[in-house]
Amino acid sequence: MTDQSVPQLASEIAQQIVSYARRKGLSAGARLAQRTLAEEFGVSRSPIRSAMKLLADRGIMQIDDETGTYVLAELPDSEDFDSGVVPSSPVETLYMSLVKDRFAGELLEDVTESDLMRRYSVARAVLRHALLRLANEGLVQRRRGYGWHFLPMIDSKEADRQSYQYRLAIEPAVLRSETFKPVQDRLLRCRAAHAEMLAGMIERVSGARFYELNTEFHEMLAEFSGNTFFLQAIQQQHRLRRAVEYESFVWSERMRESCQEHINVIDAIVAGDMEWAASLMIHHLKMSQRGGLPFAATLPAGE
Repeated sequence: MTDQSVPQLASEIAQQIVSYARRKGLSAGARLAQRTLAEEFGVSRSPIRSAMKLLADRGIMQIDDETGTYVLAELPDSEDFDSGVVPSSPVETLYMSLVKDRFAGELLEDVTESDLMRRYSVARAVLRHALLRLANEGLVQRRRGYGWHFLPMIDSKEADRQSYQYRLAIEPAVLRSETFKPVQDRLLRCRAAHAEMLAGMIERVSGARFYELNTEFHEMLAEFSGNTFFLQAIQQQHRLRRAVEYESFVWSERMRESCQEHINVIDAIVAGDMEWAASLMIHHLKMSQRGGLPFAATLPAGE
């Protein structure tokens, strides 16, 4: 099956299903309900079925002969995933181009669909899907009358400082929450993935895959809090940081340090020392803010 023969929505949702399975710590044999996924991604069951068939064609899912339901066969490793086991859709490609170009200052705050169609040589349907995804993630909003307006991003040193200030208030509170209930097997699988990075994989993965592992860690802890607002806040920060961190996770030394810091937090949680885990999270966030990521030196100072 060629990439051109894959419907763009099915391809996009297939990638989201793989990310969802990673985030939830699912393993081979896990059943994926179409209704649950449709609600998760805000679509009907029809594109979910198409995405599942695509994943089955790639060997990532299989159909249970007795029940006719889809079950997870195995998740692709990072190299296979990055090299196109699930092909990128035109919407996904355009989405990342819009985010990166806006971050680089190559797009104005206010844009029209006609201008964007000419700039990226895409059909209006593809563009609207990408813009709607950006709107759902709080990155753009439709202007009155016509056109679209880009909302603030983390594209300056001051914005970066404010982002970390916000995260320092939120993420330790997640770990100190009275409702925090960790799932041990998910913690241990997450720890194993980080240990695998430290054992040598870190030199071979893309920035996108490392960013995915990083977001899985932070959002997993937010889920354990049982507080929807904590999770939404952290997810929103990850969406705002996506463009800059996709490009910045190329410094292997900081990547190694970040992996070890995540492992230290996990070990403290497993030991039941939540105050120590919160302290380690503060240290981790401050280290990332202070120059752990090389993009900080290149960001404009902001107004």
